[in-house]
Amino acid sequence: MPKLLVLGCADTVWRDAEAAMQMAEFDAVLAVNHMIRDWPGRLDYAASLHPEHIEGWMKDRRGTESAPPAKWGHSGTRVRGLDGIIRDWGGSSGLFGCQIGMAEGFDRIVVAGVPLTSTPHYHAGYSFAAPQYRKGWKDHVEDIRPFVRSMSGWTKSLLGRPTKEWMEAC
Repeated sequence: MPKLLVLGCADTVWRDAEAAMQMAEFDAVLAVNHMIRDWPGRLDYAASLHPEHIEGWMKDRRGTESAPPAKWGHSGTRVRGLDGIIRDWGGSSGLFGCQIGMAEGFDRIVVAGVPLTSTPHYHAGYSFAAPQYRKGWKDHVEDIRPFVRSMSGWTKSLLGRPTKEWMEAC
């Protein structure tokens, strides 16, 4: 079962990602927004609902990889040079990352740093009130529940936390 780690930007992302990586080995990593720049490890996908910023984040990227990640944006974008475009479900960049993972054939997707609570972003320090994005997650919960689990916050309450058994299930 191909496994994808989706990295959001809440200040829980570092703790969440470490716990997820202790639980399982991931086949790919997808980062959204500022994590495109700041994730120090392997990065296979770069995604944002603000795709006009992807090239800048890639230019400043602190991580290293042998090949650049696939870049994804939403269907309303006019940004050139994207490798994939998909319709946005209206539920945050974290949900957008899950959509891409499902479109790419991953059937075990773990989100880290996507609690959708009033949690500061690690890179900005301001409080991020995410309840407006919960509707998109609720509207598509039945689509994603078989494939997605979350490490923290409201999304963990909605989808459940991943377990080793779930990660290894056929």
